[in-house]
Amino acid sequence: MSAAKSFSIVFRVGDATVDKYKKSYGIDLEADSGYKHHLLPVPSVFVVGTDGIILFSYINPK
Repeated sequence: MSAAKSFSIVFRVGDATVDKYKKSYGIDLEADSGYKHHLLPVPSVFVVGTDGIILFSYINPK
C-alpha cells in the first residue's frame, strides 16, 4: 500500500462496502491486509524504462 500511496493510486472502501465484501463474498479486508485503513489500490499499469522514466501509464479509477 505504501507504493500505491506514493503513486496516488489508492481509494478508500466505504464501511457499507467493507461489510458487503465480508458478508456476501467472504472477503475480510482487515484480516487479509492486517490493517483497518480500508484502502485498495486503483487498477493501474506503468511501463518504466531502464532509465527510470515512466514511458506509459494507465490508471482506471472506476
